Amino acid sequence: MEAGKIFKERIKFFIIGALAVAGAIFLMGANSSDTIVLDNGRYQISAWGNSRAYGAFVLDTVTGETKVAYKYFDGEDSAPAKEKNNLNVPFNSIK
Repeated sequence: MEAGKIFKERIKFFIIGALAVAGAIFLMGANSSDTIVLDNGRYQISAWGNSRAYGAFVLDTVTGETKVAYKYFDGEDSAPAKEKNNLNVPFNSIK
């Protein structure tokens, strides 16, 4: 084969590959995962945690009231673990 024909063939496959990659990127969409905000209107949820405890609380954006939705504390070395589970409970029923 002559060099010009090989070069043209390589360029053709390079362009096809570049278009395939660009198409895949386009179909996946550009999404930044730095910050995730779940905004459903009135209620917002926030999570916290460290090496021994973790949990989540819910904020009512209309009244400013916050309630603990879930809390787990591993306890000290001799203390038992403590858990507060208000998942799947309506906001008004959480104490």
